[in-house]
Amino acid sequence: MEYLTAFGIGVVTILAVIRFYAKVTWKSFKEDVDMTGQTAIITGANGGLGKALAVEFAKRNARVILACRSLIRGEAARMEIVADSGCRESNIVLKTLDLSSLQSVREFANHVVNNEERLDILVNNAAIFGKPIFETKDKMDLTYQTNHFGPFLLTNLLLDLLKRSGPGSRIINMSSFMHDMCALDLDYLKPDDFGVFCATKQTGRWKRKPEILLYNNSKLMNIMFTRELARRLGDSGVTTNCLSPGIVRTNILASDKRIIVMIVMIFMLVVSKNTKEGCQTMLHCALSRSLKSVSGKYFTNCQEDAGVHEVAQDDDACKKLWELSELYTGICAKPEQ
Repeated sequence: MEYLTAFGIGVVTILAVIRFYAKVTWKSFKEDVDMTGQTAIITGANGGLGKALAVEFAKRNARVILACRSLIRGEAARMEIVADSGCRESNIVLKTLDLSSLQSVREFANHVVNNEERLDILVNNAAIFGKPIFETKDKMDLTYQTNHFGPFLLTNLLLDLLKRSGPGSRIINMSSFMHDMCALDLDYLKPDDFGVFCATKQTGRWKRKPEILLYNNSKLMNIMFTRELARRLGDSGVTTNCLSPGIVRTNILASDKRIIVMIVMIFMLVVSKNTKEGCQTMLHCALSRSLKSVSGKYFTNCQEDAGVHEVAQDDDACKKLWELSELYTGICAKPEQ
């Protein structure tokens, strides 16, 4: 019994030290920025980091459009954001957006373009995790479409409005540290092809499950999209950057009841950030004056991080992903300037 008590005390002590070290190394966004007169769109804003970011924008007097798949959850979040921020209720607007449907993306973008005078910040935050290979009605995998192809289409459809609202408009893409655990082959993006890749093309001793690989790959695609978008934006006055928020306690794993996931979530309680702490790098990328002309970069902990996967630094691969994304989403390619 004494050994067990000593062991328990030791474990608790180690976890406390880990927690303390984690908290003292996390950085926060400190700049005092007034967003009066600015409009921002945040996808997936009905919970987690999207909702936390909406509160922070609202506190700074921004007009925030919550782009949510569920109007019921979105309306509940809207009222909570108003209460938590103390802003005017009219400053928080709810609109329907399902990134797994190209039709929904087009309808949302069309409504924004026709009804909004300006758009200063677009935050592509929404994502799904842990979903098996599933073909959508648009003939793409559900995870890839929600996490990359949908945001790709949305961004392109809103680019003209962002440009007219600038200079200084920003596009923020949410990635993840898990992008570095990817195995992306651009010739195997379609659902059936990806299934073949998982079964026959994975290298190494350990084969990753398709649902994990889909998420990791999609987060790499977010960085590749950001790099190529920055190149194409050039000196348009619009910048784009992407980021990893670190390990954050959100509900993205809430539906996964596997024992291993539950163990991971318990460990995350020790080393993870809450959503307010987790959205600090999002705030940095969206508002920092030091990033006024910075574009195409990857950030962690409120600072630039050059440690991205080698594929995300391959300009040819990034261009190929862009061209495939144009093809899959039905965007007519425009000649480069």
